[in-house]
Amino acid sequence: MKWPWSRGKITTWSPSSWRERRALQQPEWPDLAAAAAAVGRLGASPPLVFAGEARNLREGAPVALSILDPDNPYRYIQIRGAVKRCVEEGADQHIDSLAKKYLGKDKYPFAQPGEVRVMYEIEPRAANAMG
Repeated sequence: MKWPWSRGKITTWSPSSWRERRALQQPEWPDLAAAAAAVGRLGASPPLVFAGEARNLREGAPVALSILDPDNPYRYIQIRGAVKRCVEEGADQHIDSLAKKYLGKDKYPFAQPGEVRVMYEIEPRAANAMG
C-alpha cells in the first residue's frame, strides 16, 4: 500500500548536525512581533530544571523534555532520551550568549550569587508531537 505521506529521508544525527539541515516542519511566523514577544516571555520564565531535579541528572539518567505552546495547550513536543554528558565549563558563557540573543543583555540578568550553571547534553531516543 502506498501512503500519500510516505516520503522520507534517513540521515545520521550528531549534537551539531541540526545546523547542517534545513528545517522542514517549521510553523509560519506571519507576526514576527508576536514571535519575539513569545521568546521574551520564555526568557523571563523560571528555569526549566530546579536544583533538586538537577541533582538527579547524571550521565546515563533517563530524561523527558516536554515543550508546550503557550497559546495552544494541545500543541506540544516531547523528547525522551538519556543524559549523554553534564558540563559546567562554558555554561555561564552559553547563558550569556542566549541573554544577548533573546534579551539584548550582555550578561544573563537572573543569575544568583553562588549559582553553578550546568549544561546537559541529551541523547534523544524517542520523540512525539501533537498539533
